[in-house]
Amino acid sequence: MFKAMWNNFYNWAVRDASTLTKTSIILVLFILGMVTLVFSIKKGKDGKPISNWFLFWVAILIVGLAITYVILIS
Repeated sequence: MFKAMWNNFYNWAVRDASTLTKTSIILVLFILGMVTLVFSIKKGKDGKPISNWFLFWVAILIVGLAITYVILIS
């Protein structure tokens, strides 16, 4: 069941996706990652640049997904 779901998603998002869809996915992931990173760094205390470590790691994960997606489609 999960293999079929994964294959359907992979076919939709990577193999059969148009250039516009691929570009949109990459753009949304990078913007979401950068916005999350900005909010994690915002209002850091003296000497500590990161105020919210959870948001920081979520941002790193999102940007990592975007980079992985770029590698998959190239």
